[in-house]
Amino acid sequence: MPFWIATGALVFNLMTIPIFVFSEQLNYSHQYYRGILNISNIVLYGCFIIGFIINARNQKITQP
Repeated sequence: MPFWIATGALVFNLMTIPIFVFSEQLNYSHQYYRGILNISNIVLYGCFIIGFIINARNQKITQP
């Protein structure tokens, strides 16, 4: 579970921080921001969902 949460948070931050830091120098349009944020949110919450599903399956298997 911690692997999936850390992976999702890492990818989200690696995708969004450079965009916000260099936004004024690169003159990105608002649709570009929205696209990057949508993709990074899908990756973040997708990793969370995968982690929860795998964790639930592992707990179901190990319970007597």
